[in-house]
Amino acid sequence: MQSSKFLRDVLPVLALLLMAGCDRTSDISYEVEGSLRALHDGGGIVGAHVEWSEQIIEGGMLQGAAEVVAEDWTVDEGAFAFGFARRQALSYQLQAVSEGHFPLSIAYSPNDLRPDEVFRPALRAAAICSVAVRLHHVSEANQGDVIQFRFGEDFAAELDCVCCPTEMRSWAGPEVDTMLACAMHGNRWMTYWVRTEMPAQGVDSIWIDSLWCPAYGAGELTLDW
Repeated sequence: MQSSKFLRDVLPVLALLLMAGCDRTSDISYEVEGSLRALHDGGGIVGAHVEWSEQIIEGGMLQGAAEVVAEDWTVDEGAFAFGFARRQALSYQLQAVSEGHFPLSIAYSPNDLRPDEVFRPALRAAAICSVAVRLHHVSEANQGDVIQFRFGEDFAAELDCVCCPTEMRSWAGPEVDTMLACAMHGNRWMTYWVRTEMPAQGVDSIWIDSLWCPAYGAGELTLDW
């Protein structure tokens, strides 16, 4: 009976010790040394806020939202660095926010990092350029007049951003005077497509052209029709 009581008292303690001995994740750490540069000219971006977050698994279950575990601000040549202890993570996320640039959010797999190597991400952020297009009906107007317009460059497909949409849009009537405002990658050309229809005047014309949009600046266009 005494031996049975001894086993009942000791076995749970041994089990806990064995479980603790198997969890070695806290003994491992990672080092990250990266850079953030402008996409259009490769210049280092200084003063950007960089965050590293991770999605944790505990007890075999995913633990809510991603948790920020390290952060830094970029200095000369856009350099940043931080370290963090390894945990059982499903995924990592690196985010970088800087004035005048589209924010970055990049996912990494735990397999991308090694405890015996410094992880060196080389990030590129696109400069923002503001676009303003005015569509203004100034010709002899008619209720059946129509203008169609769309931007031609899908910058979001190149580098994720909330950029100028590329779907076709149309406006009808004699009093069209509208302004389109959006953002695109700076130091790039933006093509656009326009069609105007004025049945009373026998007009049905299409033209394609481009608008230059400088980095950290603005591109403006007025289409009088």
